[in-house]
Amino acid sequence: MDTDTRQDAINELMSVKAARTKDIALGMTLVCVGLYAGITVLSTKATGFVDEQTMDHTTLPSIWGFLLAALTAIWLAQVIVELRTVNTSLEKLEHKSHVFSIERMFPELKPKLIARMIAAVVSIFVYAWLFEELPFFLITGIFLFIMLLVFGRPLHWKTGALAVVGCAVFHILFVTFLQLPL
Repeated sequence: MDTDTRQDAINELMSVKAARTKDIALGMTLVCVGLYAGITVLSTKATGFVDEQTMDHTTLPSIWGFLLAALTAIWLAQVIVELRTVNTSLEKLEHKSHVFSIERMFPELKPKLIARMIAAVVSIFVYAWLFEELPFFLITGIFLFIMLLVFGRPLHWKTGALAVVGCAVFHILFVTFLQLPL
């Protein structure tokens, strides 16, 4: 019975370790994105920092980029402290195996989900590529219809109707309300 409890504790700690390892990868990505955005926007002539050294609405994007990087760094510090605690607990339980396996880090990752993710990414690239070639209403409707099919809606007239309604809502929001030149 004691070995079952020990194994349950190890499994729980390994699950936490896998989650925190993914958090570190995500955090590092967000820090890089924030720093890149902050530095890139800061160095353009569109911001008030370059010429006048003032803060106004043009300086907000760079501030947001640096704020994203700073807050993510704080979160990463907390994740690293938690990961060290988990590693210490695993050492006390004399557990030596590593968490770096696809099955441990992504237990819910199934071939069908991977295919859906690939289809979604390809659809987004095709949508971006055809965005200037086709009218907004048409390309957005097709994109929404494909995304609804990819993520589990049946091939049915209701799915088509939902894509048309969604496309109309996006058109009203972006073209009519926000007056974006699409």
